[in-house]
Amino acid sequence: MDTDVKKIVEKFEQVVKENQAAKSGVVKITEAQKSVGDKSKQVEVTEIVPKITDEGTQPFEIMDAADDAQILSEVQGKGAAVADDWIYSYNDGSKQVTGLSWVGTKNAAYWFRRKKMADLKIEDLTIEPDLANPEYMLVKARCVDTINGGGIWGVKRQWTKMFCKTGGVKDNPFWYEQGVSKAQRNAMQSMMPADWIANLIAEWSQEGKIKTITPTNNYNTPAPAKTWNAQAPSSGWTLSPTGKMFYAKMKNLKTKVEADALRKEAEASVMVDKEKQLIIKKINEAKL
Repeated sequence: MDTDVKKIVEKFEQVVKENQAAKSGVVKITEAQKSVGDKSKQVEVTEIVPKITDEGTQPFEIMDAADDAQILSEVQGKGAAVADDWIYSYNDGSKQVTGLSWVGTKNAAYWFRRKKMADLKIEDLTIEPDLANPEYMLVKARCVDTINGGGIWGVKRQWTKMFCKTGGVKDNPFWYEQGVSKAQRNAMQSMMPADWIANLIAEWSQEGKIKTITPTNNYNTPAPAKTWNAQAPSSGWTLSPTGKMFYAKMKNLKTKVEADALRKEAEASVMVDKEKQLIIKKINEAKL
């Protein structure tokens, strides 16, 4: 990596950490920073596990996790492995859901530009901490159409942690690359008429540029106990994916502040009362 670019990246990461600690402020990203992808971070990640928060949005959260893996492949120089995965197809048991991947979104933008139907460009990008939860960053990308006019902001609330394949949660060293890419994806797709996307999906599906994805079962495994009993109940009912996510987060609680934040998150969640009460009880039992 060029020395000057490396300094830009290091300075940006320092600013992000300072803002995250202060839980305030907005980070503006320059054109030089937009094009930087630090391929030197060779961290072994064998599987991206989706963070399911609601059964109704499960197909889209699973496709979002598939994009995390796709972006990671690009960052680590393995883009050829996902070069033809332009469309995701997912069956949730009742219907088939399809959508453009990150790679598909970029190819769609190129296709529309070549046909002079639209010329989509990202002209601005910001990152700021999510004041409601310090584990998240709000990434915003503004896309404009230089042919038809107009513009829109695409937003991605990016989790800076990741589920481990063997259970538990750890820091995600690639949250920045994934968050920026997905914010741009959301902005560009918002500027594409739905019928244009539908036509491309139909055409590209016939060409075999489609990947069928299935959810991993890892997010269904509660995290093992830390200093308290965090075992899932076994008396006639099963935790929802949201409940299991909270069990995974419990494993990494280190301070009372973190426990208080997790308790508030649980109280505001969409879990049923019985499950919510159990989760809050377990958080209160944490010996921190």
